[in-house]
Amino acid sequence: MLMNEKTYMQGINIKGVLLILLTVILSGCNRDRNNPGWDYFPDMFYSTAYESFSKNPNFENGMTMRMPVAGTVPRGFIPFNYTIDAASRIKAGNELVNPLSPDPDLILKGKEVYTAFCIGCHGSKGEGMAICIPVDYIRLSLVP
Repeated sequence: MLMNEKTYMQGINIKGVLLILLTVILSGCNRDRNNPGWDYFPDMFYSTAYESFSKNPNFENGMTMRMPVAGTVPRGFIPFNYTIDAASRIKAGNELVNPLSPDPDLILKGKEVYTAFCIGCHGSKGEGMAICIPVDYIRLSLVP
């Protein structure tokens, strides 16, 4: 009987130690805004952030912001190498090709879009003589 009581007490002690250990481990995993918990490798978890124009000791010239590779085009940007002057507009008209075929449905859709968004400033024929433009203001003509 004495042996069973000793074994029983050892079982209770082991269960108690395991319960305390489990509580400590689980409380270390609690992460919220008020209690961030434990970080085992904080130098890997929180990296050093540098501002764009601040000095950076990781590079030879000390610049944080790097120069892009020559010829790089930003994502979503399509280069357009023409200006607003008449010669450049004529050059663009001769060199650029419309990738869309002029079918009637597409022309109707274009007319709807132009009427909704463009006609107010550019006019019904693209001449820039719309009602929203004052007389002494620069005409927003689409026609050279």
